[in-house]
Amino acid sequence: MEMKARGLRLPLLLLLVTVVVMAKLTTGVEYLVTVKIGRTKCKKNETKKATCPLQSNTLKKSLICSSLIYSVPWMDCYHLWNNSCQEI
Repeated sequence: MEMKARGLRLPLLLLLVTVVVMAKLTTGVEYLVTVKIGRTKCKKNETKKATCPLQSNTLKKSLICSSLIYSVPWMDCYHLWNNSCQEI
């Protein structure tokens, strides 16, 4: 229960910019997606708010994240092969 309650206090992250999206046709489709995300003032349990402003104090944090996603949509198959984020 404590872990769940602690998780609800985590800040939500907001998509700031889609940096790059590339697709490659193989035996399925590989997508390389790079995005910039930022920490908001909203908490995980406050998703019904109309707006969530970005943090502006010492908690302010932005990340660049890259994900490699493999998809075979005609077989209902989706895999996250790689996901990494770096603080900027």
